[in-house]
Amino acid sequence: MFAGLTDRQLAALRLALDNSYYTQPRGASTKELAEQTNIARATFEEHLRKAENKLLTNVEPFIRLLTESQASNVLGTRQPSVSSETVEID
Repeated sequence: MFAGLTDRQLAALRLALDNSYYTQPRGASTKELAEQTNIARATFEEHLRKAENKLLTNVEPFIRLLTESQASNVLGTRQPSVSSETVEID
């Protein structure tokens, strides 16, 4: 699940979790989190976003399995329409 995450990305995630960044309302902003480190806000945000991206990419197959087994479309998303027409291209 944590494959591919760097030490800095993991540290950024841990700092965000420890400071309730993921709660509603947020316990801290990325500016406040970056101020606790020796790196710029933009750099901290980059570490955090890359970590989030890698985690979600790593759990994507499990999310797909779980949601494919659900009987209903809980968000009411539009499903792609599949046309049975054959289109000839000259």
